[in-house]
Amino acid sequence: MTDNSEGRNAPKLDRRSLLGKGATTVGAVAAAASLLPRTAMAQPRPVKGGAKPGFSVAAMGEAMVGRRFGNEGDPNFLALVKLLRDADIGYCHLETNLGDDDELEWAARGSAGASGYLITDGDTAKDFAWAGIDAMSLGMNHSFDWGTAGIASTIRHCQAAGIAHAGTGKNLEVARAPGYWQNAKGRMAMVSVASGNSPYEWAGRPKGAIPGRPGVNPLRVLTTYEVPRDVAGQMKDAAQKLGIMNAAAAAKPDFSMTPGAVSGSNGFSGSTYREGDKFAIHSSSHPADLKGNLASVTEARRIAEYVIVAHHNSTSEGTRSQDPSDFVVDFARASIDAGADVYFGHGWHTFLGVEIYKGKPIVYGMGSMFVQSNFMQRVPADQYESYGFDMDMLPTYNMASDNLHPGGGPEWGWSALYQLNYDTDALDGNSKLKEVLFYPVECGWDYSFNPPRKYRTVGVGQAEYVAGDPRLATGANGQAILQKLKAVNARRGTPMEIRGNVGVITVA
Repeated sequence: MTDNSEGRNAPKLDRRSLLGKGATTVGAVAAAASLLPRTAMAQPRPVKGGAKPGFSVAAMGEAMVGRRFGNEGDPNFLALVKLLRDADIGYCHLETNLGDDDELEWAARGSAGASGYLITDGDTAKDFAWAGIDAMSLGMNHSFDWGTAGIASTIRHCQAAGIAHAGTGKNLEVARAPGYWQNAKGRMAMVSVASGNSPYEWAGRPKGAIPGRPGVNPLRVLTTYEVPRDVAGQMKDAAQKLGIMNAAAAAKPDFSMTPGAVSGSNGFSGSTYREGDKFAIHSSSHPADLKGNLASVTEARRIAEYVIVAHHNSTSEGTRSQDPSDFVVDFARASIDAGADVYFGHGWHTFLGVEIYKGKPIVYGMGSMFVQSNFMQRVPADQYESYGFDMDMLPTYNMASDNLHPGGGPEWGWSALYQLNYDTDALDGNSKLKEVLFYPVECGWDYSFNPPRKYRTVGVGQAEYVAGDPRLATGANGQAILQKLKAVNARRGTPMEIRGNVGVITVA
């Protein structure tokens, strides 16, 4: 347990396509002018939970941050900082590791596919605290990029900056435990969960003299590919002729086409085929992981006034779209039923819409806060091999040699700062969500053009990359992003109004 002091009852609907059912900018940019860039890298964090009425949460998405940002002085960046500082809770998801050279060992992933390497300076945690971030979720598919040393250094730097955290730890009990913090408005808690990690990254339990395995708090997922029975018969026949399936396996309705694999192996994680009536893809959570994580949510509900569930999912049912996977919808709703006040989802670096479920917000995909993998200076040799570089020339390569991380295009570069406003500051279980505000955010792209154009870049020539830091989007760009937010919310069955440069969901 980390402490930093400073039953589904939903109606039956198509879970992915339809999931449920005032403001202006208030001079945000102008007000941010008073937030001058820091003149020193160690500045007291803002005080939260003061005497102002009501209760608010300001949240941003995946912070794939590649460099320090505490001296940033752009008014549209400082406008976001002001919103984070003014809220009673400032939250984001950390999509990298924090660590310095003397804390790290080696990159933990090899070159089978894109290896992981996300890392930034440990003192970047101080910049997040300066910006108003109170809590960061650490459970993700990159938690183990630098092994157990990277997990430990990330936790250490969060603690030194006074930032609450959850989702990783020295064993499963620690990784699954809620992170707690407190301010004048009450006691808060956060549970952080990750889906899509490799088995060696899952935190494990101790047994006898064997210590528990350090790692990430998992919500393992089984993806089932349903195919019509005649197609299943053809697949099984081919597998038997190839010698990768015996008669006993072919007789089962669930089967695998991978040599040596067992359907649903790795503790109910992976994929399987199933005989059925149609072509379809289904996903479901590991029952024990689901039970254990919901128990953590229940624990948090009993001893905290406000509970966040943060879920990082790097799996998908087929190609990624604007619709969350079945198991994500199920887990999000179950988390609310277990006592969570809000569910923040991320992992696809794009917005997946908001559902208001039993009066509480489910943000299925938050999108990006920072998109700066190209600016991470410590790149292991495996990453160059993954992208086809001539390894005999390894000493000549550096971070500017090419794009060394997948993604990062225009769909990763727009999102929002989400502000949740409640009707009372008495967090006693009776406070009600009044509205969800969307302040449009861009990371260097202008979406008023089709296709979007890069307009804030770093570097020249082959090494010209989008700057990747968040700014409040204004003018035509802000309106274009608000229209994108509105369209995806409509997919969730949630109407969003546009008032000036802010999107508004009014909660009845």
